[in-house]
Amino acid sequence: GSSSLLYLTAEQTVRGQIKADNGEILAQTSVDESGNETRNYPYGNLFAHAVGYNCNGKAGVELYYNYKLLTSNSGLLELVINDLKGTKDTGDNVVTTLNVGLQKAASNSLGGYNGVAIAIDPETGKILCMVSKPDFDPNSIEYDWDYIVGNSENTNLLNRATNGVYPPGSTFKILTLLE
Repeated sequence: GSSSLLYLTAEQTVRGQIKADNGEILAQTSVDESGNETRNYPYGNLFAHAVGYNCNGKAGVELYYNYKLLTSNSGLLELVINDLKGTKDTGDNVVTTLNVGLQKAASNSLGGYNGVAIAIDPETGKILCMVSKPDFDPNSIEYDWDYIVGNSENTNLLNRATNGVYPPGSTFKILTLLE
């Protein structure tokens, strides 16, 4: 099935980057000398719900563009060389419409309160920022997982922007371009 195809693709491909509208990296995979891969989120909590996470399941852009992040549109020569060397291909990057400055301003305006802040370009409908609180650090979500899901009062994983706590007028979509 398609899930086994994605698993095989994940075994052969290093996950692509997720970027902000100006190209700043919101998520990337680092590979050490032994080939161990670690998904890094340079902005930590700031883009937690919008970008999501890639362990114990997936959420946010990590989920919705999983196939693109695991698909390599590298040139045929590069793919053949990687295959001969036994190295993984690099997945495609996803460039979002999220703006780092607006995301910071929205997060700061919410402060420590639970809630959601979203900015949408009225002409195009593009999501410019999406903040939901409480949030989590996607860099440590794998280690914090049991604590977060083990506490029924904890709503850190709930994206209030997309999960109907504050119903929007329409479905939110973060438009992307492949780099």
